Amino acid sequence: MRIAKAKAFLENQLPEKYRSMLPQAVENAYAAVEALAKDEAILKVESARINRGHVRAWAVDLAVERLVKSGKWPFDCDWAEYGRPTGKWLRIKLEASTMSVSQVQNKRQIPRRALFRTNNILNNMPFLDLDGFKEEQEIRGLPHFLMSHGYQGPHFVHVGLPYPIGANAKGYIYQTPNLMKKVRVVESDLPPVEGQDAEAVVELLEELKKWWHDNGKQ
Repeated sequence: MRIAKAKAFLENQLPEKYRSMLPQAVENAYAAVEALAKDEAILKVESARINRGHVRAWAVDLAVERLVKSGKWPFDCDWAEYGRPTGKWLRIKLEASTMSVSQVQNKRQIPRRALFRTNNILNNMPFLDLDGFKEEQEIRGLPHFLMSHGYQGPHFVHVGLPYPIGANAKGYIYQTPNLMKKVRVVESDLPPVEGQDAEAVVELLEELKKWWHDNGKQ
């Protein structure tokens, strides 16, 4: 029951039409990072090459943000403060929920503990249908989805509703199949999605270069 309810809610909040845009956005982000690495000497050293996943994470955040700002996604987004003032995270504001983006090594993995994520995931409690815990199940904030992608290549993209077990959260109430392996269907007036979108990669690269020079070298 809980899985069916979580799945239906996810499909309502982020319909197939918009989920199908994520694979190309991630592929474009990875391609932009490789192009950036060819231009930036600091990214060619061995340690930077091995840890290029950090730059990919920034690029995917940027690519998802572009889906919103370009109007392809009819949602809103902002950069919210972490639980502690050490940085910001991309918050996608869906109709009745929020979503964050994280890079993980294992597709079933919940990212490392972060106060903002723990607090947001607690809002998924009503999906558990736990008898005797009605007070805990009251909605105190919007339910929270997590979009996850990998480190070394665009091998997987998932969107899931994590279990609300606070700092010990493990796994998902429901998680989509790998979107990279799904048929990518978009509206006919949008650009084709098979393979990399060369124009989108160039545009993303320019934004990524600016971001890198403003932030990445610090």
